[in-house]
Amino acid sequence: MSHFESGREYEAELARRLGLNSVPGSGNTPWLKLDLGDAGNVLLSVKWTGKSTFPLSRALFEEIEEAILAPGGVGGDVIGGLIVGVGGRDIVCLDVNDLARILKEKRRFGVQTKADARRERAKTSILDRRGDD
Repeated sequence: MSHFESGREYEAELARRLGLNSVPGSGNTPWLKLDLGDAGNVLLSVKWTGKSTFPLSRALFEEIEEAILAPGGVGGDVIGGLIVGVGGRDIVCLDVNDLARILKEKRRFGVQTKADARRERAKTSILDRRGDD
């Protein structure tokens, strides 16, 4: 298996484990940003190496920031991050301010089951609900 195929397989496995969606065609067109995402909550760049080290650079983090904040980026309240598969470990890199927001807001990411959605909706008073209830 080639290095490219190993990286793609790693990305697909992470998407399944984390309940996130792969960005189709990411990496081969300038307007498809980063690799994994979740409907306006999180956008992640995924890197994999078979080596025992992986260099972190300012350019990696600028790519993430641009995918969210630059013209043509996803915008909003999206949290950007980097997942690196190195030496058999999966390492997540986040801005410390984003980590603080996650902890403070107890944000949840990933695909929500119907049962979880019903439980979450039931926590809100029927008078405060929006939509076609």
